[in-house]
Amino acid sequence: LTALRNLHLDGNQLTELPDGIGNLTALTTLSLRDNQLTGIPDWIGALAALTQLNLGGNGLTALPELLSDLSALTILNLHDNRLTALPDWIGRLANLTTLFLGRNELTQLADSPANLTGLYLHDNQLTELPGSLADLTALTELTLSGNQLTELPDWIGNLTTLTRLTLHDNQLTELPDSLGNLTALRNLHLDGNQLTELPESLGK
Repeated sequence: LTALRNLHLDGNQLTELPDGIGNLTALTTLSLRDNQLTGIPDWIGALAALTQLNLGGNGLTALPELLSDLSALTILNLHDNRLTALPDWIGRLANLTTLFLGRNELTQLADSPANLTGLYLHDNQLTELPGSLADLTALTELTLSGNQLTELPDWIGNLTTLTRLTLHDNQLTELPDSLGNLTALRNLHLDGNQLTELPESLGK
């Protein structure tokens, strides 16, 4: 089926994938969500036309570097796996706009692709945010709920295109004044923290 464009195998009990899928080089969407995969075969790098790859809901603990060959990817879903760290090569996916990483076991982050508009990191084990996130000036949605953050860096105010910022269920005790720079915000979720006061800049 070498002309196949979309392949959805969600919600099965797959533990491995046949090599033949690597011959479907016309695929633009491959969805493998909610299976029992613990690894991704090397042939994934041959699917150069992929724009959407969904690997959510599996048991992945690591990602093959050949994923970095998928230069056309715009959406990568790694939600609900067992990842503890991101590989450095993730930043090479220059066309990526949406990255789902919620419900993993992440304690640290690598540099993310510069063109991201949506970054979803909820329900991980993050205690701080790397300064490299300050460069993601195209972000409109940033989800950080359900982590172990105790403070927000001042550079959060550089992300002036944000319309949604989700920070509920962390351990925040105060907020930086720079939040007042985020004048495009429509949704700001701060419930389930330890805040005793709000910065006056929120009045903006």
